Amino acid sequence: GRECGFVALHATVAAGDVDVCLLPEVPFALDPLFSHIKKVLDEQGHCLLVVAEGAGQEHFADVDLGKDASGNRRLPDIGCFLKEQASAWFKKRGRAVNIRYMDPSYQIRSVRANATDSIYC
Repeated sequence: GRECGFVALHATVAAGDVDVCLLPEVPFALDPLFSHIKKVLDEQGHCLLVVAEGAGQEHFADVDLGKDASGNRRLPDIGCFLKEQASAWFKKRGRAVNIRYMDPSYQIRSVRANATDSIYC
């Protein structure tokens, strides 16, 4: 489900080049996260984050978007939030960064299933 980082974790392991993986099961603070990202950027010039859909919900404690048609709680968009917060964090420190945010939800849900998908079911 959305509150489990199973798909993000497996994608991270499979990719082999992810620098940070944020999962719903592990709360995180922004300043240490961005400090780590800065360190990675300093060392290799880029940083790749994978963020599970339900990650970081502790940063939206006062946000209630209601429920969807199935009765599930609507989750705020952690990707847009992180992009905005990271941009502000680096700007405050005088560092220009180019942040690209890709929401793969449509791609993940729109491809034909294959035999290896059975590990997710």
